[in-house]
Amino acid sequence: MKPLTIAADMDGTTSEFVDGLRQHAVTMGYPPEQVAPAPTQWHHHADWQMTPEEWRDVFHDAVVRGDIWADPEPVPGAIDGINALADAGHRIVVVTARTGFGVEKRTTTETAAWLDRHGIRHEGLHVTGEKTSVPWDLLVDDAEHNVNAAIRAGRQACLFGGTWNTTSEHQRWTWAEIVGYFT
Repeated sequence: MKPLTIAADMDGTTSEFVDGLRQHAVTMGYPPEQVAPAPTQWHHHADWQMTPEEWRDVFHDAVVRGDIWADPEPVPGAIDGINALADAGHRIVVVTARTGFGVEKRTTTETAAWLDRHGIRHEGLHVTGEKTSVPWDLLVDDAEHNVNAAIRAGRQACLFGGTWNTTSEHQRWTWAEIVGYFT
C-alpha cells in the first residue's frame, strides 16, 4: 500500500473527552447521576439533561480553566494504532478543532505535550476548525460532520466509533480495524 498522510483527530478519537467534561460538570455543581449517561449523540447536552447553553457553559469553563485537555486518558487502542500506522510507513498528523475561547496557544502547547507524553508519533499538529484545510489523504475522526466535510471535499475518511455516533450512515471504525485495513 502506498504511504498515506493520515490525520488523526484528538477528542473522542485519540484522547478521551467525555470523562473530563463529565468531571468538570460535577465540579460546577451538576449531580454525578445527571452527567453519568454515555452520550448517544454528538451534541450530548440532551443526554445530560442540560440546555445547549448550559452545556456550552460547562465546556467553555472546562476549556478556560484547562481542566479538559491537559491530561485526558488515551482512547483504548489509539497509541498502538497510530504508532503501528507510522511503523507501516504512513505519515501521521494530528488535526484537532481545539479552538476558541482565546486559549489556543495554551491548548496547542497542552496537546503537543500530551502527544509526546504518551509517545504518539506524529509529524505535525494542526489546531483548526476547518480540518479539510490541512493536507492529508485519510481523516480518522469521531465527528460525523467532519467525515462528511472530508467526503464532500473528495477525500477519504474513517468515522471512529463512539457512543455518540452509533446512528451514522457511515461504517464506524476502531483503531485495530484501521490498522488492519491500512497496513
